[in-house]
Amino acid sequence: MQLKLWKQEKVTLLWQRSNIMKSFIISLFALFFALQTQALQSSIATNFVVSKETVLKSEQWVRCDNATIAGHLKNDLFLFANQKVVLTGTVDGAIWGTANQIQLSGTANQNSRLMGTTIQVSGRLNGSLSALADTIQITTNAVVHGELNIVGKKIFLEGLIDGEATIQAAELVTIAGTLKGNVQITSPKIIIKNNTRITGNLTYVAPNELILEKGIVAGKLTRKVAPTLSSKYLLLVLAIGLFSALITGIFLISIFPVTFAMATQLVQAVPWRCLWVGALVVLLLFMLAGMTIGSLIGIPLGIFLFAGWGFFVYASQIVVALVIGSIVLRRENRSLKQVLISLLVGLFMLYFLAYIPGVAPMVFIATTSIGTGALFLTVLRQRHLVVQVSNDPQPPNPKPDFSENQMEKK
Repeated sequence: MQLKLWKQEKVTLLWQRSNIMKSFIISLFALFFALQTQALQSSIATNFVVSKETVLKSEQWVRCDNATIAGHLKNDLFLFANQKVVLTGTVDGAIWGTANQIQLSGTANQNSRLMGTTIQVSGRLNGSLSALADTIQITTNAVVHGELNIVGKKIFLEGLIDGEATIQAAELVTIAGTLKGNVQITSPKIIIKNNTRITGNLTYVAPNELILEKGIVAGKLTRKVAPTLSSKYLLLVLAIGLFSALITGIFLISIFPVTFAMATQLVQAVPWRCLWVGALVVLLLFMLAGMTIGSLIGIPLGIFLFAGWGFFVYASQIVVALVIGSIVLRRENRSLKQVLISLLVGLFMLYFLAYIPGVAPMVFIATTSIGTGALFLTVLRQRHLVVQVSNDPQPPNPKPDFSENQMEKK
């Protein structure tokens, strides 16, 4: 299977059913943006800058490399940056943002949902904060007047949280701030410093018991032991899930071989682009499904859209599994046998990570976003492929030959 098929100027498409997926996605987004035309203002630039004196009243949809926002945004902000975001201004609406680095030191008057590699919050949030990143830091100057839901590898919380907090970390959680609600923490290592004040209950899941000084937790301190299952049961569940995913992956790859080949190539070439595009696709598809299913007339369409959302979620795991398998095995998938082995290895690693406490949510969100983005970008690229009939005599609409010899010759 040629992973660089899309780079050729003239190719023969091996299978035409991928056009169904392309038409569905394009029609879906056309409908959604048509409904948002009056309130929507989009920007695509290398750098997105809003100066301190600038006031923007319309909803902002921004795709850029770097963003610096020091002005006043009076509506929602949807921001997807490849590298860095610095927000020192004020946003009256909700914030949805993804970037490699996010620094929020301004004011957000509604809910904020952030995803990236490093997230630092040192401003004032008058709404809830949901964040997913490798490292999350809420500094001493930060104030969150709402619920806190954060998932990361390392989390440092030093500010004021005026609401309930749910914290999950794969390695470390350090708390040295004030939390005025109930707190739930899941992490293999938890450090709560003596200047911490928790006015509600503290419930935590950790290998070791916390020994805290009196006065740190005003409510009840409860340690929950992570549920343990027998190794035989875990192996059985893993085997069933792995086998089901493998059969589904083989089925999807056989129907859309070119699409999945191109998608895996894109993940390795532009992973960050796949991440933010996939996050946007999954988010908008879910929102549109929820909007349509809310009305009696839109129930069938809403169910159909939710089914499409579920398809993307599942198919994205197949794409990421292929990439992981090829990286681990250090080879390109040039034959059907190599594709199946890479798929099996990748799926095994994904399912293994899903059983590590605190890691499963990050793995699911990351693989779903990257895989969905790769599939969506692949469908758009296929619009530029030229359907050409080979000069060699052959029957019309030939089906792909997946025999190992033929694949290796290519």
